[in-house]
Amino acid sequence: MASPVLGLRLLTRLGPEACEDLSNAIEEGQNDMLAEASERFEQRLIAVAAELRADIGRGGPPRQDMTTMDAGIRVALTEGLSKIRVEMRDMRVDVLRWSFLFWISQVAATAALLAFMLRAFGR
Repeated sequence: MASPVLGLRLLTRLGPEACEDLSNAIEEGQNDMLAEASERFEQRLIAVAAELRADIGRGGPPRQDMTTMDAGIRVALTEGLSKIRVEMRDMRVDVLRWSFLFWISQVAATAALLAFMLRAFGR
């Protein structure tokens, strides 16, 4: 860490040795404050991690939320798939109906053409 720069007036008033002592004292105070802050942060981090582990271990709110969300997703997925099945069933019925109508018309057209040809060529 950079040592604090003391002003010229303070340097002339205190002297070089006293300014260096003051600079060292300020730097030491900063280091102590940083060490204290980091210790408090680590202690708080340990406490929060322990709480989180306990919540996860006993199936706390995060797990319950995930369970209810999972159940909601399953219900929505089941409803969506059932709607798709109904639509596919309806489409299949329509396709079969139109196919049947197409083949009936083809048989009728072929029979009419055959009847016309038999009459025209006079059998």
